[in-house]
Amino acid sequence: MCIAWISYHSHPEYPIILAANRDEFFSRPAAAAAYWPDQPEIAGGRDLKDQGTWFASDQHGRFGLLTNHRDFSLHKDAPKSRGVLIPCYLSRPDNAVAFLEKIQEDASDFNPFNLILLDASGLYHFDNVQKQITVLSPGLYGLSNAFLDTPWPKLLRGKTIFSEILATTPGQLEPDMFLPLLKDTQMSPDQDLPSTGLDLDLEKKLSSIYIDAGTYGTRAHTVFMIDRMGIVTLYEQSLHPNAPGNKNWRTTTLKYKLIASE
Repeated sequence: MCIAWISYHSHPEYPIILAANRDEFFSRPAAAAAYWPDQPEIAGGRDLKDQGTWFASDQHGRFGLLTNHRDFSLHKDAPKSRGVLIPCYLSRPDNAVAFLEKIQEDASDFNPFNLILLDASGLYHFDNVQKQITVLSPGLYGLSNAFLDTPWPKLLRGKTIFSEILATTPGQLEPDMFLPLLKDTQMSPDQDLPSTGLDLDLEKKLSSIYIDAGTYGTRAHTVFMIDRMGIVTLYEQSLHPNAPGNKNWRTTTLKYKLIASE
């Protein structure tokens, strides 16, 4: 993922609500959200190059959300794949804290990333720049390609829209309510652009929630919700085929009831 907003115990009907975009090069092969054939207890999209993912969940209510942290000065010559972190988490019995503590030991082997994990005990954030595990209290959070809740204009704009949707819909939510947010193309004024080492033109193109930058852009919209009855909804719109200028969005909706961990 490259931008996401999360509501954690801030809505009367849904303990967890996530709305996110995945931005990636169109040439990188990926599969749409599905139950994984080799691990059917896991649901999510999949990167077909390294068999990793940007977001996935399991039947016990755990999930993982990954974004890159845009700091090219910290890039490695031969880094480990960041995308394998979530499959590793969901395929093991570890709780979120135990898994993140293991990651801390070799965090420098990866290019910069943010990782948000959910389990039965809570919601947690870790990034391998600061190398700190943070327990997240109930509230609204935004994450893009910097530290958690870094006030980039598009993150703040999206958080306002996200919170308005939740405030005006105290009852049942539908995933497509979040699509106008995830498809928002408003760019930031030049004076408000972050300085991340990119040239001004590219920084401008990346300043919108929905990105269309030629060979790179928004390839998937994801909405994930768990309601008070333990019903999970994983909704995804993804581009197929993955190609610049393609507007053929495929919609996938997966629903399942949480299974209590033994």
